[in-house]
Amino acid sequence: MKRILALIQVCIMLINIIPIQTFASVSQINEDNYVGKTIACVGDSITAAVGVTKDETDYVKLLADQLGMDYIRLGYSGTTLCTDGSRTCNINRLTESNLNGADVVTIAMGINDFCAAGEGYYELGNIDSTDSSTIYGAARMWCEGI
Repeated sequence: MKRILALIQVCIMLINIIPIQTFASVSQINEDNYVGKTIACVGDSITAAVGVTKDETDYVKLLADQLGMDYIRLGYSGTTLCTDGSRTCNINRLTESNLNGADVVTIAMGINDFCAAGEGYYELGNIDSTDSSTIYGAARMWCEGI
């Protein structure tokens, strides 16, 4: 669990959208604080567990089980961070009704954006971008929307 949180922190530091001080230190995380609560996981096909045939490889279930939490799966295959292009943006999943009852929300997105960028549909943009058709701008939109 601490490795997952550390990876999320590293990714956020790399895109430099949210200061790392916003997050609790991984060493301060007490897994007992999550028992009996609900986690909502927003994402793409990885979150949706497309192609997964064993519970052992489904990260949403593994994460929830590890922390003793219930979960809400909001993963949809092919969705992206970016709002324009060849695929559908998944930000409309961040609704009050979808997240009703969630104590924690995770977002695992970006793989489809980078794949589509390789096909010429999206650009990385620059770190200060607010253009949600670029990867940096879309990441900012998501962070600010949350």
